[in-house]
Amino acid sequence: MKYCFDKIYRRDRTNSVKYDLRSKFFGDSEVLPLWVADMDFRVAEEIRLAIADRAADPVYGYTFWGSEGKKAFVDWVGKRHGWAVSENHLSFSPGVVPALSFLMSALTEEGDKVLIQPPVYHPFKEVVGTNGRALVNNPLVLRDGRYYMDFDGLESEFADGVRMMFLCNPHNPSGRMWEAAELAKVADLAKKYGVIVVSDEIHSDLALKGRKHIPYLSVADEGIVCMAPSKTFNLAGLSSSVLVIPDAQQKLLFEKELRKFHISGNLFGFEAMDAAYKHGESWLAQVLEYIEGNVEFMAEYISEYMPAIKMMEPEASYLVWLDCTGLGLDAVALNDLIVKDARLGLNDGRMFGAGGKGYQRVNVACPRAVVVQAMDRLYKALEAKGLLS
Repeated sequence: MKYCFDKIYRRDRTNSVKYDLRSKFFGDSEVLPLWVADMDFRVAEEIRLAIADRAADPVYGYTFWGSEGKKAFVDWVGKRHGWAVSENHLSFSPGVVPALSFLMSALTEEGDKVLIQPPVYHPFKEVVGTNGRALVNNPLVLRDGRYYMDFDGLESEFADGVRMMFLCNPHNPSGRMWEAAELAKVADLAKKYGVIVVSDEIHSDLALKGRKHIPYLSVADEGIVCMAPSKTFNLAGLSSSVLVIPDAQQKLLFEKELRKFHISGNLFGFEAMDAAYKHGESWLAQVLEYIEGNVEFMAEYISEYMPAIKMMEPEASYLVWLDCTGLGLDAVALNDLIVKDARLGLNDGRMFGAGGKGYQRVNVACPRAVVVQAMDRLYKALEAKGLLS
């Protein structure tokens, strides 16, 4: 089936976080919403039909993630990432962020140190704090427009008693894909100092321009990988994710934590996840090509018309990281420019922690016309402020 991603779907008044909470977060219900990381595209027809077929059966009782669904996931990561995974290592969670919280609770003690690498996905910091763990920052190093890990700093923090590390692979917000040698170095240090590495790989299926994602556990003997169909197939509202936990004791403790809070999935999430991993490949190929076009358009537009802004082209995902420091504005003035003048709903870089000040994150998983409108709004706002050169 050939999909058209130019169509604009009406998402307001559907309790959409991205659309219906604009007033709450931006003070303006009419900002162009390019913030929350879900897509404005229709899902694969096979997924829609799988949900519709299941809904036609009028009994919606308790449901579990069965062996057929697990096999679909194993087959998917085997084909897409060349990664051999055992079904015995799989656990279900109603989302990656909840999984991070459950893993901390199950595998660390209150007050233990948990390391993150800012600027990074903001819930990492939040779940560490809400679980009573001690946050440790190992900031990424920006060099020639690309992020790199500070391995000397990482080893120093590991040696100082870090118990768990949250790795963002691929990195959010920049879209940086970590290379095998980098991941192997993390694994070596983690093994040396007894650190549990939890790799959030929710954007792993969204590698752009033919790049290949490297799963952390494809180069490491120990650790935990979190994946989900939510970003890949636009299923965030169905709250389903998969954990790969090779260590039997860690898996046991994690699942015990789920039982403690009576956590389970939902039958439509299971149906959608199974259909996505079995039949979603063609849709994904088409949506990635479209996203690549959006990224290329934005890069060319910014380079030609707004050179004071530097765009970090993503290697994976539909999130674009804009360096706006060249505008010479402080963080408050920059955010006012974006929200009040350009009337864009973006993610303020400060929410991603150290190194995020002066940056904005843009979601380009939307029709091309919306990206064009966003760039035009930003251009006019900069022009009015005399900030184009």
